[in-house]
Amino acid sequence: MLHPMTGLPTGTEVDELLAAHQSHEDWCVMYVALEGFEAFDVNDYDARKVLRFMAYLLTDIVDELGGPSDWVAHPGGDEFIIATQREYANRIRARLEWRFDEEKLGFYDPIDWTRGFSEIVRPGGGTWRVPVMRLNITMLP
Repeated sequence: MLHPMTGLPTGTEVDELLAAHQSHEDWCVMYVALEGFEAFDVNDYDARKVLRFMAYLLTDIVDELGGPSDWVAHPGGDEFIIATQREYANRIRARLEWRFDEEKLGFYDPIDWTRGFSEIVRPGGGTWRVPVMRLNITMLP
């Protein structure tokens, strides 16, 4: 099954892909989460743009720097998974962090980017400050 917004594997297909790689010692699984995505999650159109950007960015980097059997998945929300051979993991992570930091600027108003956060108006009143997006990457094993 493919995620409707990103076109990446999701649901039970992710479980099957992960299970297939558990016994391989030379594999690394990277869990990539978007921190600060809440600023875009309040608007479906903006959320879709960010999620599609992430899907493109991840697959582009894995295609460029990974191996032929590497894969990218989107289990849901603001979380993604990359499975790659251990030898490619550090360079994929470094490129991902660099490109994300460069390319995320297009999602922000210059004022928000300069001050480091977006202000979201809460439905009941008041505002909420959401920091500019950043990646939280966990590599296993």
